[in-house]
Amino acid sequence: MSNGKTESQLPDFNRIVELAELTPVACGPVRDAQRARVSFLSAACFHFIIGCVMLVFVDMDGVVSDFEGHIAELYGKPMSEMTNKEKDKFWDAECVSHRFFANSPPIPEGLEFVKRVEDAGIEMAFLTSTGGDLQHIDIAKQKLDFLQRHGMGHLPVAFTTGTKSKASFAKPGCILVDDREKVVTAFRERGGVAHLFTRDN
Repeated sequence: MSNGKTESQLPDFNRIVELAELTPVACGPVRDAQRARVSFLSAACFHFIIGCVMLVFVDMDGVVSDFEGHIAELYGKPMSEMTNKEKDKFWDAECVSHRFFANSPPIPEGLEFVKRVEDAGIEMAFLTSTGGDLQHIDIAKQKLDFLQRHGMGHLPVAFTTGTKSKASFAKPGCILVDDREKVVTAFRERGGVAHLFTRDN
């Protein structure tokens, strides 16, 4: 899954491994990824189902799935330049009718990062938002389709209805890799460790 980047150019994998090795694991690995998918539930339930203390959470949009690139492809501009009306139309209907999240292109750097975390034997799960209650179930299904399509369908997933909720998953021993600085900051403030993902770090 190599994309020609040197090891020093990859996402901060070595730092993640270092943190994981320094974090004590209280119990065994995830044995049933499908059971972990019931994590439409609370963060506390998710940690209970996963059954281990050390866990790397990986965001999807902007880390393994190119949300902004797909938006620009469909609308000719980034979401930050879309009008409120255009954004409402996207979230209310078009993200479903276009199967936007299932069809988003992958981010090679993110896929390689996930592979290396898995190869290192570190427990990981995706932690991703569906953008709200309105299309929550449909978008969650689309994201599962995306993961299946790109060889990651075996990994557990925790869904939230908004990025603000990700901080509720923070606890000592949990590491988050996310592309949004405010999410990273909030996760750290709640006691977790977080790494800001960029495609060129």
